[in-house]
Amino acid sequence: MSLAALADSRQLLRGMDAPDLRMAASRRNQIKARLRSGEKLIPERDFYEASFSKLAEARQAPFPIRLKADDLGHRLLAEAEEKGLVVLELLLPSLGRRTALEGECLARLRLGSVAVALEQFRAGHGRQYPATLSDLVPEYMSATPPDPFDGQPLRYQKEGGGYTLSSTGGNGGIVFAVITSTQ
Repeated sequence: MSLAALADSRQLLRGMDAPDLRMAASRRNQIKARLRSGEKLIPERDFYEASFSKLAEARQAPFPIRLKADDLGHRLLAEAEEKGLVVLELLLPSLGRRTALEGECLARLRLGSVAVALEQFRAGHGRQYPATLSDLVPEYMSATPPDPFDGQPLRYQKEGGGYTLSSTGGNGGIVFAVITSTQ
């Protein structure tokens, strides 16, 4: 869609008046001027294609290394700005923040699957939770899944009749999912 938009500056120009576009008026006017110039957006298209390829390659890495793709996206946006490719401010930001969102979804999925395994363990062991997540292997899980944000095991703490299970999340130690179960 982005490449199609770069091929038709009128399409991008219509999007500049979207009410949810958060951008300073001066920057908006600068982009509108570029779009109204009638010049083909060939430098923007070429830069976008190269950037997309770099980001696609970076996103092939496993977590947590994959999280660096978001940093790459931010660097590419800064590089586009340095080159005067102002129109790309509309298209590149979305490429630079997808990996952290993917990591959060993956963490929630892993937390949920571990929570199910914990409940299965509890049902088969006198209503007691395991001492560690490794106690779930191999009967309830093939392996304990790592936290996508740091590659370490998900955090598990048995607490009384329940437990806390969490991921570090995307903000340097912020727990974003806590699942607690009691008898």
